[in-house]
Amino acid sequence: MQRIRTFEERVIKLFKAGEFSGFLHTGIGQEAVAVGVCSALRPSDWITATHRSHGHLLAKGVPMSPLLAEIYGKTNGLCGGVAGHVHVADLTRNVLGGNGVLGQNQPIAGGLGLGLKLRRSDAIVVSFFGDGTANEGAVHEAMNLAAVWSLPVLFLCERNEFAELSPFSSQFRIASIADRAAAYGFPGHTVDGTDVEAVRARIIDVVTRMREGSGPALIEARVVRWHGHYEGDPQQYRDQDLKGSADPLEILTKRYPKDLDAARRQTIAMEAASEMEEAIQFARSGRYPDAEVVFAGRYNETDKL
Repeated sequence: MQRIRTFEERVIKLFKAGEFSGFLHTGIGQEAVAVGVCSALRPSDWITATHRSHGHLLAKGVPMSPLLAEIYGKTNGLCGGVAGHVHVADLTRNVLGGNGVLGQNQPIAGGLGLGLKLRRSDAIVVSFFGDGTANEGAVHEAMNLAAVWSLPVLFLCERNEFAELSPFSSQFRIASIADRAAAYGFPGHTVDGTDVEAVRARIIDVVTRMREGSGPALIEARVVRWHGHYEGDPQQYRDQDLKGSADPLEILTKRYPKDLDAARRQTIAMEAASEMEEAIQFARSGRYPDAEVVFAGRYNETDKL
């Protein structure tokens, strides 16, 4: 969680300093979900992420250096600099990537789940999404089909109380997104997304059943999005008191004051900071891809009309 926090906080500063361009979405305050989920998975398990995916990738084992280089748009990045911040993926670690179109990764997760089932694999797929994506039609179709075919897909909603600029109360008449699971015929659970141990325990329980063929499940992890929808968002739509509340790192520290005393916390923070400094130098040392590389593979050059 400290690695993710360090990465996100430093990336914000680099973005504001103009070191890379485009939009930037961070998940500060949501670290416990990524770590709690991914720490309970096997290397053979897959994840599909969101446009707020840095934490997911880092928790799945992606090093900071190639991730940051991809955000910079450099050729030494995870995807050669052509994916950028939103669509970054790492197929060597079964991270299919983020997606800038809400609701598109859930049907993809269903396809992955179908492939795993046909191969008689006990691997599973976790598909992360947020409040806004929960209301996309493609998500409902993906959940229904996953239920009908009993696919090993865990739909993981990081409920951070906002869909871009719209609060949860303006979009839902239900208390919990997890309640929707009953309509598809599979289990739904709500968990405190700021408690990494609670998240991990729930994931282990659900995933164990899925590996045995129980089919899909839906988990709603309740978190607070500390920052705006994007960096630079004036956040005039939200209560200022929500910012910086429910810190997953502090919750764990208070639970284990002896194991996570000041000295231990400082050591962990220094290790994360050192890795981040190496990542910054790595990203700065890379070069931007040539135009031919940027457009390569986008069109079928062999088919001529």
